[in-house]
Amino acid sequence: METAKPLSRSVLTSIFKRHHGISEASRVVENLDDPWLAPVRLHIDLEADEQPVVAMILCAEHWLLITTKRSLYYYASDMEEIRHCHVIKAGCNDWILLRIGKKHINLLDIETQSYTVRMVLERGPTFYAFWNLYRWIWLRADFEREQTLSQ
Repeated sequence: METAKPLSRSVLTSIFKRHHGISEASRVVENLDDPWLAPVRLHIDLEADEQPVVAMILCAEHWLLITTKRSLYYYASDMEEIRHCHVIKAGCNDWILLRIGKKHINLLDIETQSYTVRMVLERGPTFYAFWNLYRWIWLRADFEREQTLSQ
């Protein structure tokens, strides 16, 4: 189990809101008791020092929960867990971006130290809010790794 310090809930929330991420399917969450989060609650247990931050629920078989320590992505009965401290890159394939255009992009690649997860997200401003959120998580993880190496 990773012992990295949790990220700031208020910073993550601020980034998501500033980039207009709130929509019908994506929103900031205070706790897991919200009835809207029923599909998520069936599959996760939060750690003691972990708080939910943002969720996207497209259907019961396709959702994303970002917490202060990790991201849980559920798609077609497959659960991916991404520890924020392991993120080394976040972005989308340039070829896909050029092929389908900025308005229609919905595929975000999150690269960790050992694997890459391709997320299918909501299109439009919400996609860019998630992209910016993951860019901040990636840069924060890089900063923490550099601090650890310099000690």
